Amino acid sequence: MIFFIFLLGVVFVAQIVEIFIPSLEWMHDAHLYIVPVIVFYGATVLPFPLMLLLAFFAGFLWDALTVQVIGERVELSSGWSILLSAG
Repeated sequence: MIFFIFLLGVVFVAQIVEIFIPSLEWMHDAHLYIVPVIVFYGATVLPFPLMLLLAFFAGFLWDALTVQVIGERVELSSGWSILLSAG
């Protein structure tokens, strides 16, 4: 259980760190994504219920970061990537 809480913290910190990592010019301005690597690692070492909670947490953070609100209309609502990462 301690390792699961540690992974939650690492996912949270990695999500913030990804914002500040510049794109790699030598790879045609590709961005470095750390969170999917951590989630895939968690999927291999954690039991199934904890893996689903980790995917839910990572999806919630990603949705909170990338929600698109234009005026009063929400273009991409929260929750779609949670289903995508858990599936």
